[in-house]
Amino acid sequence: MGQTIIVFSPGQMAAALWRYGEDSLASRALDIKESELPSLWEWAGDHWYEDSGLPLRTRLASDKVIAFAGMHYFERRLRPLSQERRRPEKKIPEAIREAPPLSEEAQLLGLTWEGSGAHGRPSLRDRLHGGRRRARRSR
Repeated sequence: MGQTIIVFSPGQMAAALWRYGEDSLASRALDIKESELPSLWEWAGDHWYEDSGLPLRTRLASDKVIAFAGMHYFERRLRPLSQERRRPEKKIPEAIREAPPLSEEAQLLGLTWEGSGAHGRPSLRDRLHGGRRRARRSR
């Protein structure tokens, strides 16, 4: 059985960071390359539960986990989000609203993911870079 991942685009990460008041990180998130996303997806999936050690003051939500993944990626540490309540969606900056979606290749990768590189299966990073072919599971 595979590990949980949360698949998102750089634009979705930027939006999550902006919603919780992390404006400087939100603008940086738009520059993340798709080849860097698999490790972020895995990190978010590893922290998708209430007692995962995230500095939460309110309930866990998927966009909070995505925002924390961005914070961890850029700052290499975790701290409480600048604000706990989401900003109104109608005020989202145009650059974030107009961010492109994931490529079809990255979407397919997220749909076919079978876990990290453990046990001889290729990692997400390897598969996105095309380094190794996807291993088939024997039945």
